Amino acid sequence: MMKFILKPYRWAIIYGLFLLSAFTFILLDAFVIPRELEAVVTPQEIVPTPATTPTADPPPAPQVSTAEPVITESSYWDEHISITIEMERLFDTSIY
Repeated sequence: MMKFILKPYRWAIIYGLFLLSAFTFILLDAFVIPRELEAVVTPQEIVPTPATTPTADPPPAPQVSTAEPVITESSYWDEHISITIEMERLFDTSIY
């Protein structure tokens, strides 16, 4: 085995094949091989408990039947999503 590796440039060929295979695996892992990272929980599966319910009631989402979104200064509602932005000032920094 040592005589095989000590022949000129064979160690470079083996090392190059190792790097090429590692590079190929990394690219396949990143872009081709499917992987489930986190299970998606639907809202029907979430059971609110007293410890996890927020203390302040969020503003009610308007019942809009059209495709037009409702946009205010600190919120956005449409038929698929509801977003509310709040600002808090901590450590001389505005946190949204």
